[in-house]
Amino acid sequence: MLPAAYGSGGTTVVIHFSATGITSGTAMFWAAWAKIDAGSQDIDNDGWATANCSTATSVAGTDGHITSVSINFADGSEMDSVTDNNVFRLKIYRDVSEDTAAAD
Repeated sequence: MLPAAYGSGGTTVVIHFSATGITSGTAMFWAAWAKIDAGSQDIDNDGWATANCSTATSVAGTDGHITSVSINFADGSEMDSVTDNNVFRLKIYRDVSEDTAAAD
């Protein structure tokens, strides 16, 4: 749930990740919002807004160290019209066809 103090204006999702067994290459992540309207949303069905992606980000140069990526979302349809005090789902995934990191 977005807090009551959210106040609109979009948001940034920050993903912290590490990779095992690799020290080079890039990773790209995607995220999508789905607003859950109480009593009218069947969460078994796909109701995701269009996903936004991060830029291709270099993995940490040391195995197991953490790197972060950011994904920006404008207010409105990019966030499935989620506003303060709304319940929502957030789907985050890595699309290995879009990056060069050799392992998971």
